[in-house]
Amino acid sequence: MKIHVKSAVAILAVAGLSACGGGGGGGDAAGFTDLRDDSVALADRVSSLPLTTRADMPVTGTATYSGGAAFAVDRTLDDVVDSRTGDANLDDDAITAFGDLQMTADFDGGTIRGRIDDLRDRDLGEIDGSIALRDGRINDTEFLVAAEGTIRVEDELEQIDGRIGGEFRGDDAAALRGGGDATIGNSAGTSDLAILIAGEKD
Repeated sequence: MKIHVKSAVAILAVAGLSACGGGGGGGDAAGFTDLRDDSVALADRVSSLPLTTRADMPVTGTATYSGGAAFAVDRTLDDVVDSRTGDANLDDDAITAFGDLQMTADFDGGTIRGRIDDLRDRDLGEIDGSIALRDGRINDTEFLVAAEGTIRVEDELEQIDGRIGGEFRGDDAAALRGGGDATIGNSAGTSDLAILIAGEKD
């Protein structure tokens, strides 16, 4: 998987989740393998598209995107990004959960929002809760959005708080991809959480 950091606008863009494929450690809780495989195939498709140029970026109308999200607990993007190349290689054990992604871009207003739900953990299976992607802004061919939500992990409520940045790909912003740093935890303590997303226009 490759992640490129666009430091000028603090944007983190994911170039694919394909390194998540293959046989990983841990269990195979219901739904995890399907979400992983779908996310790998999606990321490969999105990564094959060129960056959307400013001339090809929509300036009116709205678009919805469907895709997937991947999560690495106790990791930040800085942990996995090679500062020299912008590349990152995540082994299977680093990706502990996947989810479904829905995003809506309003090109008239320059805003973007969305949601991550239907979460599946590699060992625990289905996880209740969701993550709202809100207060997002589109800047030229890139975006930045807040990621906030509450999930239930083994009868404990965990808060997720972070930001995700990314970029549009393909003709007429046919797809998007991104990533960001967040925290997950409660009053007992928090951990780092890296979030990766990719989606295609519906």
